[in-house]
Formats: sequence, structure tokens, C-alpha cells
Amino acid sequence: MNNSMRTITGIVSVIAMCFGAQAAMAQKSGGILKVYHRDTPPSGSIHEEATTSTTSPYMGVYNNLVMYDQAIAKESMETIVPDLATEWSWNDDKSALTFKLRG
Repeated sequence: MNNSMRTITGIVSVIAMCFGAQAAMAQKSGGILKVYHRDTPPSGSIHEEATTSTTSPYMGVYNNLVMYDQAIAKESMETIVPDLATEWSWNDDKSALTFKLRG
């Protein structure tokens, strides 16, 4: 690479960094996230369909027994929180899990 190409590459890099920093500083928290959905779900059954075309639009309709705490970035056994279940317990040999559901 000759000197003029290095100079041009350096100038372009500096300009890109400046615009990138300004874009990052311009971001605000809050607002509305709009997501384009590319397909019509074949059905509303998340048990019969396995694509994001069904699971994404219906996520707000169906509940889970338990779920991960959405405020914690790393999912683990400690971040499981109730959804429909109010409490749960294992049997003595850890072969069955019993859920108490809210009424």
C-alpha cells in the first residue's frame, strides 16, 4: 500500500469514527420499537408451528409456567421467575416437577 492510499484510508477511518460517535451520542432511551413482520402465520398454535412467523406475534398472547427474569441479561437457574406457576417443587428423586398455578 503506498503513502497516498494510507492517507486516504486514515482519513476515511477518522471520519467514520466521528460519525459513529455522534450517532451513539444521539440515541435516547424509551420510545416505541416497531418490528416488520414478513409473513402471515399459518395458524395461531405455537405448539403446531415452529417458525418465528407464529411465535413472534403470539408471544404476548400465551403464558408460560415459568420464565427467565427479563431484567437480567444472563439466563440461569437462579433467574427463573413465576409466570402462571406461583411455586414449584421437585419430588425426592428429581424425576417429577410439580407446579402450583395461580387461580
